[in-house]
Amino acid sequence: AWSDRRRFGEHLFDASLVKTDVGSGRNAYYHLQLLTPSTVVRRWGRVGTTQGGTKVEEFDTWVEAAEALAAVFREKTGNLFAQPRSSFTPLPGFMRLVDKEYGPAADDDASSSS
Repeated sequence: AWSDRRRFGEHLFDASLVKTDVGSGRNAYYHLQLLTPSTVVRRWGRVGTTQGGTKVEEFDTWVEAAEALAAVFREKTGNLFAQPRSSFTPLPGFMRLVDKEYGPAADDDASSSS
């Protein structure tokens, strides 16, 4: 995932979301990523099934792409993407953010193995 500290602090432009409906036994996921400075990829579906989809969107600038990702994040979670992850508040009826651990960047791995 692509990162730019000018606008969103320490966040990578990457978010995995889930929503569980205990009554129906359904678990949905939604994944957002900014893969290049101008490409937003969304993947969604139901956990444990082949149902789902993918959408790839190209933007003219990284600002437009980042704002689009942030808008979808807010629509799905009710939270702001730019807020610290520790401030994320799960809201009824919205998706929840999955905590993820990120290892060293790929460039760091390549240089350390030489």
